[in-house]
Amino acid sequence: MEQGDLSLLVNSNSTIETYYSRPNLLFEYNTGDREETFLIVVRDADLKPVYSQKIKIQGEGVLLVKVQTDLFPNTSYKVVSGLLCQESVINAKVIEVKLSRTSQITQLDRIVNQYLSQKND
Repeated sequence: MEQGDLSLLVNSNSTIETYYSRPNLLFEYNTGDREETFLIVVRDADLKPVYSQKIKIQGEGVLLVKVQTDLFPNTSYKVVSGLLCQESVINAKVIEVKLSRTSQITQLDRIVNQYLSQKND
């Protein structure tokens, strides 16, 4: 079954660095006219899930995901997200990136904040 496209705004080397304990992540998607299920899971260094969310998406757009769990500084996390294939992760299109907190606001944080301010205007 054909699946839509999904991408995530990240730093180079597939890494997200953020100042915020509950970061916002920006995804772009295009599912055509099919409704698909987007899944995101944030795992700690022991690969235990600390946050997960499923969202139904359709069409083309930008998806803002706010991680609703406090992430700790100096801790590495793994973000796994994707479009499920027939509600299963087995054949899902998956994006996997590292996530870490920094001591200062990053360029990605600025981009997300700019997106949020434009969205609220």
